[in-house]
Amino acid sequence: MDSTLVSDTVIYHHWNGKVDKAWQRKAVHHIFSMQLPDGGWNIYEHGPSEVNATIKAYLALKLAGVPVTDPRMLKAREVALHFGGVPRMNTFSKLYLALIGLFPWEYVPTIPCEVLLIGKWFHVNFWDMSNWSRGMIVPLAIINHFKPTRPVKVDLDELYPEGIHERDLALAPDPEKISFRNFFLCWTGCTSSPSGSPNINPSVPPGRAQEGRAMDARTL
Repeated sequence: MDSTLVSDTVIYHHWNGKVDKAWQRKAVHHIFSMQLPDGGWNIYEHGPSEVNATIKAYLALKLAGVPVTDPRMLKAREVALHFGGVPRMNTFSKLYLALIGLFPWEYVPTIPCEVLLIGKWFHVNFWDMSNWSRGMIVPLAIINHFKPTRPVKVDLDELYPEGIHERDLALAPDPEKISFRNFFLCWTGCTSSPSGSPNINPSVPPGRAQEGRAMDARTL
């Protein structure tokens, strides 16, 4: 098992507010045991360091209370920055960060729940997708709708190579004008309300206007 499942579970426990200290100590030991000599983490056995696995592990360790001055954390930070840091993480990982207030929702591509209403007559529709894809799209669409954000007390500011800037948060459009990537980016732009400067300061919870919907989401 790679480190990402354990890292994700640590992050989830801090989002959920139910941290088992004894289990977390074992998780920290496991994550460190899988750290590569260069300081990063991989996503398959004998593979090279990978940006998402490395930053997730770094965040999980930081949430667990490991000092950022720990030599192993310093090596991990160096690897993460070499890959481009938080701006180079994939959409799934950015969604995880958004859930704990470490990435602005307005820059997470939206998967609208309404895609489920597209009939089989359409060239690409939900019902023609693989079981794996459907199993991912439905929960992601629900999460994107409710945005159940619960900010944590740490940040990842040190993993932005050039500081936090809007140009590094937004996904670049597809060179092809007509594409699903551009469709979802356009949808995100239309459904996200402008909020000024990017807010990823955990002391000021992003999406404050979403609190009511976030409370409702906890009952799902």
